Amino acid sequence: IALFWGMLNIILLTIMLMSTRKKIWFWCLGVLLVSAVSISFLFSRISPQRQYFLAVIPHFMINPVKVQDFYSFLKARFFPSHETPDQIVLLSPNHFFLKQKRVEGLCTLERIRFKDQTIVATPFVDDRIACDGGVFYEKGGQIYTKDHGLGEHFRWINQFFPTVKTVYLLALPTHHMEHASWLAENIQKMPWKTLVIASVDFSHYLSEVIAKQHDQVSFSVLQQSGAFDQLRRLDVDCPACLGVVYRLASREKIRVHQRWRDSSSTIVGKDLMDQNTSRQFLWWE
Repeated sequence: IALFWGMLNIILLTIMLMSTRKKIWFWCLGVLLVSAVSISFLFSRISPQRQYFLAVIPHFMINPVKVQDFYSFLKARFFPSHETPDQIVLLSPNHFFLKQKRVEGLCTLERIRFKDQTIVATPFVDDRIACDGGVFYEKGGQIYTKDHGLGEHFRWINQFFPTVKTVYLLALPTHHMEHASWLAENIQKMPWKTLVIASVDFSHYLSEVIAKQHDQVSFSVLQQSGAFDQLRRLDVDCPACLGVVYRLASREKIRVHQRWRDSSSTIVGKDLMDQNTSRQFLWWE
């Protein structure tokens, strides 16, 4: 700032010493250009650049190699040349506490364990976050989660983004769509680069033929603009999680892409009927 004002004073002094009108106009133009460039530079240094990257990744870990491959794809696509996100927001359905109407998170920085994986999670500060529910619990001095919607992603986050220090874990009441809007607004304000992962499985307990049809409807709705109200009716286990990424994508006017679609039936090679669960691997760009 001192450098900018010093340059401006020198230019103004030069104008005062000029005698011809032509030179005065020339130097006035110079002042305007230098001012515009300097102010733009200052604001670019003061205001953090905000970017967010959106993906839907399943937590149904049949064929985990495919999930691993998708994480690898996203890292190369979103963060080339050894770049990483500054923070990760992991959104999951609240599988075990279906009567919970609030979003559950953490009150304090905690090391969370799931099976043989741990991750350091940061509290998502908002008065609407509940952090005294059952998603996270203490046993023997260690904080655990049994919710696979969150925990199944720990190993992949640890593998592909080991240097990311800020990870938010949020378990959403699955069909309470009102949470999607304020969560999206909060995420949109995060500085620098934010990776948002919606941990979502798609069609459940239907024959492969019907599941595939339902998945086509879900993907079609996600492709449409102004379709937020239709998300709640989709055959997915967390419409509210999709609602967050949908809101963010709509504000940035970025479109959804499908990397893969599969199911437990396609993986084992026969229609499992009411034991069938389908998955979609999606990203926005």
